[in-house]
Amino acid sequence: MGTIETKSERVTARITPKLKSFLKQAADLRGRSLTDFIVESAQKEAENIVEKGLLIQFTIEQQDQIIEALLHPSEPNEVLKQAAHFYDDADISSR
Repeated sequence: MGTIETKSERVTARITPKLKSFLKQAADLRGRSLTDFIVESAQKEAENIVEKGLLIQFTIEQQDQIIEALLHPSEPNEVLKQAAHFYDDADISSR
């Protein structure tokens, strides 16, 4: 059974009356309280930022190296050849 997380932290922000009115209008359109709307919107934006930050990012030079390795792979060494023979001899079938 899942645990219930209690809300115990407070965040405050100063905004203009115009922005508050705009956010309230959006919250009303969603059928949410202003606080719930702001928290939900901030959480979604934070999740997007963190998700994008966790993506693997390569420099142009690294991208070129990856493309070169894919287009022109090196010959397999002895260890890789032995592993391939072991795999073939083991008669491993995909499930």
